[in-house]
Amino acid sequence: MPTGDRLVLPHSSHRLAAGITGAELIELPGAAHVLNEADRATWLRHVRAFLSALPAAA
Repeated sequence: MPTGDRLVLPHSSHRLAAGITGAELIELPGAAHVLNEADRATWLRHVRAFLSALPAAA
């Protein structure tokens, strides 16, 4: 199922992520621009996983 976001189109997000070194784009199928509670939990899980994979600051 494609994204339900009508405010920021997927190609814009892909282009932005491609221009940021180390960025990781994850699309939540069917999610709108404003996330519902279930989508927020999924988003937060992805953010935590991304942050925990970063090297520790010196």
